[in-house]
Amino acid sequence: MTMTRSGEKCSLQIGTMGQIENLGISNFKLEDGNPFQIKNDGLEVIELDVRLAGMPEGEFVATRFDYGWSTEIVKEVKQTNLTYFNLKWGY
Repeated sequence: MTMTRSGEKCSLQIGTMGQIENLGISNFKLEDGNPFQIKNDGLEVIELDVRLAGMPEGEFVATRFDYGWSTEIVKEVKQTNLTYFNLKWGY
């Protein structure tokens, strides 16, 4: 484990991952509160609103997710009306 500039723990390698689900219904964040990276396994580049690890609760920034793993350390993904996406989280 290492630390981000804002003091959040983060991993240099992905050792645990899962599917990001239910974004059409609610925001997504891990139950344990850990920050994570996002992998876009979908068929197209997408843009989502995310709360980065050092951002206050309720504040989001629009971020473009190309194919593969993102470099951003994310705490929460905001609900979206996108109908198709294949996103994974990992840390």
